[in-house]
Amino acid sequence: MTLVRILILTLATAILFRVVLLPIRVTGQSMQPNYRDGSINFINTFSYFRKKPQRGEVVAVLTKQGEVLLKRIVGLPGEQISFRQGQVFINEKPLKEPYTYSRVFAKYRGTLMGPTEYFVAGDNRPITAMGVVTSDQILGRVIF
Repeated sequence: MTLVRILILTLATAILFRVVLLPIRVTGQSMQPNYRDGSINFINTFSYFRKKPQRGEVVAVLTKQGEVLLKRIVGLPGEQISFRQGQVFINEKPLKEPYTYSRVFAKYRGTLMGPTEYFVAGDNRPITAMGVVTSDQILGRVIF
């Protein structure tokens, strides 16, 4: 009986950490100060089965090169995003971002998100990669 319980527990744990909760190690400084280089976080891959990603959530994004990045959702489908004087604007209104301590120096003028597109960026704006991703590139939400 004990051996069966151990096998079931081992199998359940393996499934949990290979399918539902994916561990990810933060590499780089693009999400500082909120996520530190070298820290390990977990991605809930079932986060968006019943709901769509929301602005401000930190997600794992699969790039076209096969790399997994941690980024924050800034722009949602159907919104127009632009950057002026270091400030993010959504539909011409400034976005309050308490999670970032730095300004954006890039210039984007009126990028309109499609029905399945999200604009993502790191919290450390001067050094982060940012841009448009599709909903199928979002692997899940960072839970801790």
